[in-house]
Amino acid sequence: MSTYYVYAVHYDSTHSHIEQLKVAQNGCSFIYWSRQEVVNRIYRRTDEFITAVATGNGNYERGALVIIDPVDGIYYLKTVADWTTRDNLGSLPEY
Repeated sequence: MSTYYVYAVHYDSTHSHIEQLKVAQNGCSFIYWSRQEVVNRIYRRTDEFITAVATGNGNYERGALVIIDPVDGIYYLKTVADWTTRDNLGSLPEY
């Protein structure tokens, strides 16, 4: 299983669903993946995703594990299951 860190997210116009995530493996270049691609990788247990929390001066520390929370047949990306119909990865920067 590979570990990817989530550095930023891009939301839809309603700001309730993530459309794309900016991710990278430790020390590697950024990759932009769709929300569905990340959901699929978590669901298949091929990869894990962890939020990357900025600490200042361009440094980051390990944040929370990203999970999928099924609500009404849709998988939402979250750090804590809350059974709401919104993606929520905390206060990650948006692009």
